[in-house]
Formats: sequence, structure tokens, C-alpha cells
Amino acid sequence: MKELIDKTMASLHREGPVATVKKVKNYIQDHARNKTTIENSFVDVLFINGCILPHPMRYRVSHQVEQLLMANVTSSTVYYENLSLEMVNLARVFVFFRCPYTETVGQFISQAKKYNKTVIFDIDDLVFDRVYTDNIKYVQQMGEADRKLYNDGVERIGQTLKLCDIAITTTEALAEELKKYVEIVYVNRNVASDEMLMHSDQALDMLAGKKIATERQRSSRLYQYLEKKDGQISLGYFSGSITHNDDFAIVLPVITRIMRENSKVHLYLVGELDLPQELEPFKDRIHAIGFMDWKKLPFVIAQMDLNLAPLEDTVFNRAKSENKWTEASLVKVVSIASDTGAFHTMIQDGETGILCQNTQSDWYQKLMMAINDQKLRKRIGEKAHRYVKEHCITIETSYEYGRFIKSVMTPNIMFKIPTAQIGGGNLVARRHAMVLQETGMDVSFINDGGEEITNFRCEEREFPVIRGRSTAIFGSIDRAVATLYTTVDFVQTYPNIKNRFYLVQGMETIFPAVGTWGRIKASQSYIPIGPIRFITVSKWCQQWLGTKYHVKADYVPNGLDCNLFRQAKRDFTGKIRILIEGNSEDPNKNTDESFRIVRELDKERYEVWYISSLGKPKDWYQVDRFFRKVPNEKMPEIYRRCHILLKSSISESFSYPPLEMMATGGLSVVRKNEGNVEYLESEENCLFYDPEHLSTARIAIERLVSDEELRKKLIVNGMKTAKERDWKGINEEIRNLYT
Repeated sequence: MKELIDKTMASLHREGPVATVKKVKNYIQDHARNKTTIENSFVDVLFINGCILPHPMRYRVSHQVEQLLMANVTSSTVYYENLSLEMVNLARVFVFFRCPYTETVGQFISQAKKYNKTVIFDIDDLVFDRVYTDNIKYVQQMGEADRKLYNDGVERIGQTLKLCDIAITTTEALAEELKKYVEIVYVNRNVASDEMLMHSDQALDMLAGKKIATERQRSSRLYQYLEKKDGQISLGYFSGSITHNDDFAIVLPVITRIMRENSKVHLYLVGELDLPQELEPFKDRIHAIGFMDWKKLPFVIAQMDLNLAPLEDTVFNRAKSENKWTEASLVKVVSIASDTGAFHTMIQDGETGILCQNTQSDWYQKLMMAINDQKLRKRIGEKAHRYVKEHCITIETSYEYGRFIKSVMTPNIMFKIPTAQIGGGNLVARRHAMVLQETGMDVSFINDGGEEITNFRCEEREFPVIRGRSTAIFGSIDRAVATLYTTVDFVQTYPNIKNRFYLVQGMETIFPAVGTWGRIKASQSYIPIGPIRFITVSKWCQQWLGTKYHVKADYVPNGLDCNLFRQAKRDFTGKIRILIEGNSEDPNKNTDESFRIVRELDKERYEVWYISSLGKPKDWYQVDRFFRKVPNEKMPEIYRRCHILLKSSISESFSYPPLEMMATGGLSVVRKNEGNVEYLESEENCLFYDPEHLSTARIAIERLVSDEELRKKLIVNGMKTAKERDWKGINEEIRNLYT
């Protein structure tokens, strides 16, 4: 609110009440509109708009959004005061247009870079360094308070620029200056939108009699202003703002002379411009219209015979865009412009416009030539019109701009997960994500669970999390990974995915209840409707995928972080702590069996700790200490404080707990299943028990407590097994799978 008040007061001083009211209205509308556009969608590009002026915002945000859409690149916008840190999850590329630095902007850019996302600065004027703005005459004439406010904005815009690695701008001259601040600068010129083209075409149709003006239009003051008398020559000067007075001074003597010599010449001033005293004698032929809705502007420009575009030859002005020429050319009106900057670059003299040296003699000669030669005006106007429609509108420039944006996008990968709950499957996906982020990829998770979380952590790495239930996905995805049968539909059917993967971590057909639709979906997930690359972390999964479904799956071993799961020596002379792990509500985890086993142990000699990701202990469980939803980074400490892991799972793709227990120097008594035989060998690094005779589990536990030599052997071999599974030795295999 303070910024709105400050900007309002500054605008009142500079541009008067009419322009200020329009700007404040635009600010409020933009503020409200942009508050909700991004919150519920993932797109390719998010434009962060830092400008309240409608004209620059329209050209540099709205028009570029349209260009990208035409290039099949999705985007959205937000006003910088509405920017939140959570929005960093919702795009691949961020474009900050004229955005002043704030603490939120700084934190946002830092987070985006941490996630390997692309951060771009966009600017259409040299308003990012006081090296340029201190030399502007208008700025030099500001009052102390206004200038302080203006300089603060310039310095903060420059601060944001310096945080970005890439810049997009409007002209070659501006690009040369920006190269002093960033290495990569791309010129995407200001171009006309489809809506501008539509209004321009309608204005031409009205002039040609193809479209009849309405009674309301004919009775309007504007229409009457523009109604020409016989032989009238209309010169238009579309200033935009009061800051252009110095530019108009270039042609003022010439206009004064021509109006004195030719009573048929009328001058139309659109925008904010102080009427010079020299023109007072001709005020009956001078029409000041003031600011107007841009949608009406083509109708006004179309009534002109010539469009005046004088421009002082300064560093600041050479960086400005050729918008005046473009807008006039859209309605076949000839522009007479100073031969400098973007006008020099874009206008072919005598063909698509008329260029003048900034001398009175040249301006007078060229103006008189154009005033007296209607055929010349028609020829140049027609050619300029054809040129801008072929080169200066959004649809004709969309491909090149879209190609550039795509070229600077960091390759991205998204893991689709069913829930954010801690579990072996999610831990594997996070570990793969960590390896890929380390290579420089933009890695995200789409969470289908209802958890209100915005990021995951894996060791020192952090990953953005998109809420799958409430976020619409519109952006492009280079690689998408399903992690459970419930996530396969999205990976198979969302069209904007280049490479599709399915990380299979178990025989998922056993998870849904018999007779449910889930069993059908699980089976379908192994029979893809299109190309999808299968990956598995278990050799037995690789085998049954090939045998049952004739699917070729790439295998990469599971691992763990041995630095995190450090060794701790146990004392077996005191009370022995048994650790049981598994969701009590999941029949495959079979925790009931573990608790039936420990029920036979001596309560004075043994203590039971229980960890569950979801389910709570059942009434009959005998538990000394219960842990629920333990973060992965805190699991090693629990392992280190326990002596023996008792694990009774019936079916698992890969059983992590025994491996983690062994890494910390602990012991494991385990029910044999497909998910643990890959690395467990009874009497070598663990003890298996016979599920048909549960007493064998109790006997195994008591052996470990009483037999020191057996303990030493299992501990040494267990730690060796764990080290062979250290992620550091597997990372390269993971990288190769997804590239």
C-alpha cells in the first residue's frame, strides 16, 4: 500500500490527475488479477511484472505471453507484490520485468537457482542504472522528493538485474548496455498483439467504408475532432508522456513554419504534452486529445496523414523501441522519424517510412515532400503495413522467441508420487532426484496426497513439491516418472511429456483389495498404452516383469548413505532393545507376526521399540516406545540405539530396514522374502527364521544375545554388505537411466 501511495504522489507531480487516475486503476486491476493466475497451475514460464504503467506492461508481459502461447510454451503472470516463495514450484522459467528488488524477490531468485530453474530479467528502457537515468533532463528537473523516489526504483531494478543470468530486451542498443551486467542477452522486439491487429484492421475497414461508424461514435467528441475538412493534412504526434517534450522541440520550429505556410495542416497531440507558445497562433488547428484507451488508438492514428516521431539522439533514446512506427504502420500511416536507434534499425528509408537527420532543414524538406505527395504516402504506408504484418506481430515472431525460451530451460524431470508419507518407495525416488539435481536438472515432485507441503529434503538437497490434487499441469515436462500404479495414468496420458518412465518397486497388484478397481489399474500399469521406460530397483521385480508381462525393465540397485547410517557399538550385557518396523494396517508388512514373536521373550531382558509410517500399535501389541512418521534423517539414531531388528514383511520390492540396521552395526532377524534375499544371507550377515515355526525367531534372537562370535561375524559382514550398497557407487548408474 505504501508503494502505491508513493507512486501515486509521484505520478500526480509528473503527469497530472487524469493520467494518474488511469495508472492507479490499472495498478489495482493488475494487482487483483495477478493474485490468482498462478496459484493453481504449473506452467513453463512465469512473468513477474514490476511495472504499473499499462503500455510497457502490455508490450513486455501480455504480448510475450501471447507469443509464447503461439509457440506452444505456456505461461502466466503475477504482480511482484503478490509474489510468494511457493510460486517457485510452479514454473520452469521466471522472467522479471522491470521488477524492483524486494526481500521476497531476492529469496525467490535464490530458491529458483537452488532448484536449477532459469531466471531471466526483462527490460525495455535504460532504467536499471543511474549512470543512464541521471543524464535524463526530465529526471534532472524533478523535485528532491520525486527524484529520491525515482532513483530508489532505478537502483532496486538494477539490483534485481544483477541477480539474473540472462536478459531479454527490445533493441540492439539496449542489449549492448545490458551485456555489461549479464552474459546472455536476447533481443525480442516489441511487437503488436493479435488484439492490436484486430483493432487496426477495424479502423482501416471503417476508413474504407467497409465498417460503418455507430451513431454513438459519430456523435463523440473524438470522432468530431477527427472529421477532416476538404484538403486537410493531419499530422499526429503520439507522445505517450510529458517526458517527450524535448523530442517534440526538435520539430517545433519546422511545424510552426509549415502551419504558418499552409492553413490546411492540422496537428493532433495525443498524450501528455505542454503546448508550446510558438503554436498558440494556430490553436484552432491544434487538437489535444490526451491519454486514451489503447484500443481506440488505432482509429485515431488511422485518421492521420503523417505520424511524427522525432527523437533526441542520446544513449537513453537509442535504447527505445520503434512502437510509434509499428502502431502507425498497422493502419497504413507513414511515419517520419529521427534517424536514430530502433527507427534506424527497423525503418527502410523511403520504403517503409521516412528518416530524418535531426536538423530543421532535413525535417522541413522531408515533411513538405510527404505533405505534397499523396501517392508517396500511400506507397510507403502500404509497404510499411505489409512489413509489420509479416515481421512485427506476435504470431510471426513467436517461433523464434519460443525457441530461445526453450533453449535456456533447464532440462526437467518430475516424479509423480501417491503421497508424501515417509516410505521406502518415496525415499528411493528422492534419492534418484538428488542424484539428478546434482547433475544440474530441474527436479520436482507432484504429490497426489493431501499433505500441504511445498518441498522435500534429501540430505542437503531440497526439492519443490507440487500439490497434485489442486494444481493444473500445463507446462512441458522433459522426463516424467510414475512411482506407483496410481500415478501411471498421468505419465502415460499427459501430452506434453518427452520421455516417460515407470519406477517399479514391487508387485503392486497385491496392494489393492480383491474385487476393487485398483487391482485392474495395477495390472494395466504394466501393459502401457504408449512408450514408457520401466526401471526397477529389485532383481526379482525385473524378473517377474519380464516373465509375466514381457516388459524389459532396466535394473539399478538400491542403496543407502553410509555417512548418515554410521556405526555405533552395542552393549549386549544389559537390557536388549528389539526394533520392529512396519505399518500395522498393511498386511504385507505383517507386524502382527513380529509382535507374536516378542511376546515370547523375557520382559525383564528385552525391550521393544516400534516404528510405523501410518498405523498405530494395536491394542494387544506390547510396546515400550512408539515412533510414528519418523523423518529419514532421524532414523539412523533410532537404529543405533537398538540391538536387533525384527522384520516380518511377507512381500517387499526391496527391504531397506535390515540394510540400514546393518550399516549402523546392528543385527537383523528376518523373515525371508523376495525383497531381501538380494543382499541377505542367513548365518552370514543376518539370521532368517521359519514363518511356519515362529519359535525359530525367538531362538535366533537369543542366539545373537548369547553368542559373541556369531555377533561379530554378522556385524562385520553386515557392514561390508552396507558399504557395497553405498549410494556413491550407484549414482552413475542412476544418472545413466534417466539420460
